[in-house]
Amino acid sequence: MRGAVLVLVFACFAASAADPARAQGSLEEIERAAQQSPASSAAWDRYGEALAREQRFAEAHEAFAKALRLAPNSKAVLHHTALAYAWAGDYKEAARRFADLVSRFAHDVPIQLDYGQTLAWDKRFAEAREQYRQVLADSPRHVEAMRLLAQLTAWQGSYDEALDLLAHALEQDPQNTKVLVNQGEILSWKGEPARAGAAFRRALEIAPRSAPVWTNLAQVYASQGRTRDAEEAYKTAIGLDPRGVDAYLGLAQAYTDNHQYDEAGKRLREALAIYPSEPRLRKALAALAADKSLRLSNLIEWIPPLLFIVILLLIHRHVWRYRRVLRHRHAVTRLLLASLPVLAALTALVYGFVLFPGSYYKEAEYASRLLQMLNLLILFAVFFSLVWILRFERPSREHVVLAIGAHPDDIEFGCGATLLRYREEGCRTYGLVLSAGELGNANGWVSERIREARRSARVLALTELFVLEFPDTRLHSRKEEIRNAIEEKIRELRPDIIFTHNPIDVHTDHKTVFEATREAARGACTLLSYENPNTPPEFNPNYYVDIDGYLEDKIAALSLHKSQRGKDYINPEVVRASASFRGNQARIKFAEAFEAVRVLEEASPG
Repeated sequence: MRGAVLVLVFACFAASAADPARAQGSLEEIERAAQQSPASSAAWDRYGEALAREQRFAEAHEAFAKALRLAPNSKAVLHHTALAYAWAGDYKEAARRFADLVSRFAHDVPIQLDYGQTLAWDKRFAEAREQYRQVLADSPRHVEAMRLLAQLTAWQGSYDEALDLLAHALEQDPQNTKVLVNQGEILSWKGEPARAGAAFRRALEIAPRSAPVWTNLAQVYASQGRTRDAEEAYKTAIGLDPRGVDAYLGLAQAYTDNHQYDEAGKRLREALAIYPSEPRLRKALAALAADKSLRLSNLIEWIPPLLFIVILLLIHRHVWRYRRVLRHRHAVTRLLLASLPVLAALTALVYGFVLFPGSYYKEAEYASRLLQMLNLLILFAVFFSLVWILRFERPSREHVVLAIGAHPDDIEFGCGATLLRYREEGCRTYGLVLSAGELGNANGWVSERIREARRSARVLALTELFVLEFPDTRLHSRKEEIRNAIEEKIRELRPDIIFTHNPIDVHTDHKTVFEATREAARGACTLLSYENPNTPPEFNPNYYVDIDGYLEDKIAALSLHKSQRGKDYINPEVVRASASFRGNQARIKFAEAFEAVRVLEEASPG
C-alpha cells in the first residue's frame, strides 16, 4: 500500500507545488519566453518547472542548470531543482540538496516542508517527522505542517492519530481542500469508504473542478463496488484534466473489472499518447492483453450457473412428473411448479450479466452470489421436501405391472392413464406389444409405428416397452408362439398385475392375445382385461381406476400415433367421453374400466 500511496501523493503534490500564477501558459509558450529572454534566470526556472510537471526531467535539469548559471544563489531555483530530483524519484540527491538549502536558509517553512516530504518518500520517516515538528514548534497552527505530519503518520499505520491531526488542521482552516483530501485518503486506508466519500464530496463543494479529488472519489466508489458511479467520476476527472494518468488508470481498471476490455484498452492508449514513457500505462496495457488472452479459460465460470439451472429444471421435471400424486395434498407443489422455472430463468439472467461485459457487472456479481446462496437453500428445502413427500406422503405401490396389447396404441387406449398413475405411485410398468401394426399404417412402414409406440411409452413413463413383430391381423395363426413369448416375459418380469384385451372383442387379434395371456398367466397375479374401440357393448366392467389428473397425458400419448390420426378413437373428445362415461359408472369424474378375470390381494408380510 505504501508504494501506491507514495505515487498518488507525489502526483497530487507535483500538480500543485508550482505557484498557480507561474503555471499559466502552455509549455510551448513558456519555452518561447525562455528562449526570447536567455539572460533571465526566472524564465529558465519557469521553463524547468513546466518540464518537470510533464515528467521530462532530463530537460528540466538542463533548464534549471541554465537558471543557476545566471543566478547561482537563487533560493527559488535551488528549491525547484531539488523538487525536480524528488519528482523524478531520485530521493537521495533531492534530500542532499534540501539539506544544503535548510542549512543556508534556516526557518524557511516551504523548504523545510518539501525536505520533510522528500525524506518521507525515501522512507526516512523519523527525519521527516523531525522537520515537520520543527515547523510546528515555531508555528503550532501551521495547517500544511499538520497535514503533512498526519499523512506521514498514516503511512506508518497510525490512522486514528493522523485523523486527529487533520481534525485540528480543519479547525484552523475548514475550507482547506488538501486537508479534506488527505482525510478522505486516510479513511479509505482505514476501511471506512462511506466517510472517505463524504470527505471527498465536501472537498468538491469547495473545489468542484479539482481533477485529483474526482479521481480520489472515483477510487472510493470503485472500492464500494459502485462501478457506474466510479466510471462517471473518472470521466469527470479526465474531462477536467486530460493529462491525469491516475484517472486514466482507474477508469481502465473499472472497465476491466466490468470485462469491457476494448474500452479499457482505448482509455490506456489515450493516456499513453499523452505520456508515452509512463511505465504504469505500459504495464497496465500488458496486463490487459494477458487478461484478454485468458478469456477463453473463463468458460469455467459457466459451470456453476449451468449446474444450478440444470438441477432446478430436473427438480421441476420431477415435481411435474409426480404432480398428480402431490397436488391433492400439498399446495407447495403448485408453488414449486411455478417458481422453479422462474428461478432458473433469473439465475440465467443474473449470471448473463456476470459472464458478459457491461456496466452492471459488479451489481450482477453481488446479485449472483446472493442468488447462489438462495438457490442452495431452495435446493436443500426442495430435496428434503420431495424425499419426505415421495417417501412418506404419497400412495405407495411396489408392484410390477405388465400391459399386453396386440398393436401399438391398444395399451394407451385401454389402460394408459392407469399405467401412468401406477408408475408415479412406485410401480414398475412394462408394455408388451405383439405386432408392429403395419397394416394399420397407410404406408406400411413398420419402423414408423414402432417409433410412435416408443414415443408414447415415454409419455406414460413406462419402465420399458417391448415390441414384437408377429404378423398384424394374423395373430391367431401364431397363437402358440405368442403364448410362449408372453410366458417368457412373465417369467422374466414376474408381474403382480397384468392388463390385456377382453374375451368378447370383435377384433380377432385382440381375442387371440386375451386367450394367449390367460393361458400364459397361470401363476399368482391379478389379471384385468381392458376395452378398446372394437369392444362391444356387452363388456361388463367390475374394476375401475380413478384417472382424474391423468387423462390429458393419456390423450397426449395417443396423439403421438400420428399414422392413426384419421381414426375416430384418437379424437380427444372421444377419449374424454369414454373416460367420463366410465367415471359416471363408478361415481367419479374420470375412470378407466376393466373386467377382472382374477384379482389377487397379497397379505402383508409379517
